[in-house]
Amino acid sequence: MPTTMLGVDQPSSDPETLRHQLLRDPSAQARDLIAVIFALAREQHLPQPVRAASLRLLATIPNLSLHYDVTDRAGRAGIAITHIRPDLASDGLKATLIVHPATGQILAWHEQAVDAAGNPQPWSPSGGYIVIIASERVADTESPYVGCRDATQARLDFPASRPPPTA
Repeated sequence: MPTTMLGVDQPSSDPETLRHQLLRDPSAQARDLIAVIFALAREQHLPQPVRAASLRLLATIPNLSLHYDVTDRAGRAGIAITHIRPDLASDGLKATLIVHPATGQILAWHEQAVDAAGNPQPWSPSGGYIVIIASERVADTESPYVGCRDATQARLDFPASRPPPTA
């Protein structure tokens, strides 16, 4: 039984096998790959051969654009891989995956509705930005990751109208 939400416990380092693992749904299309590859990286650590296969797979998507010398919201240098696809709520949905230029590690994901000219729509119903700060294998899922802190030690700033959650 798969232990991941995507159902891919061991992603392949072969681009075509990886495509079949990620797009098992017959209605899924190649343009969905950019979102599914991010979901996979968000769900589990991807070893270098799988990251390489992911990037080779992304290279097969028509109308991708690359933007060099970008910086994610955590201040890290990267390469942005962007694709605009049709969307029911807007003229298009711009999906951007930011990867580390040397390692191919996925750093961030940004999605925003755009108009016909590619300009961002501020009301973007499905917009969002997610940063992956760390990704590595751990010995087991029972022990906390060394970089994690107890939630009670983390300082969170909440607006006065919304009190912080209680444990």
